[in-house]
Amino acid sequence: GSMSCVPCQSGRFQSSFGQTECSLANAGFYVPDEGATNETACPPGTFSGSGQDDCTPCAVGEFNDVPGQASCQIAAPGTFVDDLGATQAVECPVGRRSSNRASECELCERGRFSNETGTAECNPCPIPTTTTQEGSVACEACRVGYYFDSVLFEKLKDELVDDNQCTECCKLCEDACDDDDDDDCLECDREGIRLEALPVERGYWRATKLS
Repeated sequence: GSMSCVPCQSGRFQSSFGQTECSLANAGFYVPDEGATNETACPPGTFSGSGQDDCTPCAVGEFNDVPGQASCQIAAPGTFVDDLGATQAVECPVGRRSSNRASECELCERGRFSNETGTAECNPCPIPTTTTQEGSVACEACRVGYYFDSVLFEKLKDELVDDNQCTECCKLCEDACDDDDDDDCLECDREGIRLEALPVERGYWRATKLS
């Protein structure tokens, strides 16, 4: 009896007549059904090795923005991918950072800030400024031994160019001592002390919260 033709298995195809074997689907392509005459490119967000009958979604932290890929692209530092099968990475929001292949962005640690999206590393606060919490977009506080002069900040804020950090707004607490009485010094034993929170010296009162 005569030999009959056999359909190609899934993951293989044959586009020509009179062949003795089928071709493996190329990497980045797939063949879902038997007896196929061509292969199909994997859609964006997926990839495949050779000889596959299906495409695999890109892992978290990876993506593919074009079809027909044998592997996925890694999310660059400053971006993240938090879902399977992504077609693009997303920039980290302000106050956060990421290294490569990130599934989420981390908050800037205390003493660092980020006022731009897509940050790989948060910037250190210029001395003597700092931050009082994680995820800061500006250094809005002073280190131990300094107080933040809110009145000066209000005057200078329109002129600030250095990432909105007012280093001169941090004043040494020692300079605010009463010369006649060493006991009448300001207590600046922690970070983040502000002018309006300082104790009023004896014999004075506040007209406003910023005086």
